[in-house]
Amino acid sequence: MAKIRKTKQGVDIWLSANDTYNWAHRAGNSWLCSYLSGKRLFVQLDSKGDLMDYTINGKTDSNCPSDEFNAIIADYTKDPPTKVIFRKFKSGDFKGDIIALFPEIAATLPGYTCQSYLHVGQHGSAGPMLIVNCTKPATPEEYADLQKELTEQIGYTLRTVKRFTYSDQQKRQDQCKR
Repeated sequence: MAKIRKTKQGVDIWLSANDTYNWAHRAGNSWLCSYLSGKRLFVQLDSKGDLMDYTINGKTDSNCPSDEFNAIIADYTKDPPTKVIFRKFKSGDFKGDIIALFPEIAATLPGYTCQSYLHVGQHGSAGPMLIVNCTKPATPEEYADLQKELTEQIGYTLRTVKRFTYSDQQKRQDQCKR
């Protein structure tokens, strides 16, 4: 199983032979003629993501194609997608506007509010229950522009969900305890 250690200095990644094999042969996204498949890989990146050190099967190996090397590192250093809920305002000054709510990201202490985003106003704080009461679920067609702005202009990787959960609130409150 892959081991990834993030520190202030950077990231260390250890991949077993099984990890590299599974990565190279994954369904729908296989790497044909993989050089790394079935080999152990260690990679050390600095805090900016620049390569500091690497070994393949315990040795420095300059024969590895750089595109494959970069692809496997990119896949293992991706942050998990950010959970988002898209809602549409039913009335008032914002009637028809779409809001993106990030249920797992605390906006204020002690974590009862979550981070939100609107075309106008950008990031802000939102009370989940208040917003749910004055909005309705947005359709994919309705939130497509806002989703595009979040992913292409800001750089989010999103996972769209429909509802807040109790664990969302727990995660926000845990963030505030740190």
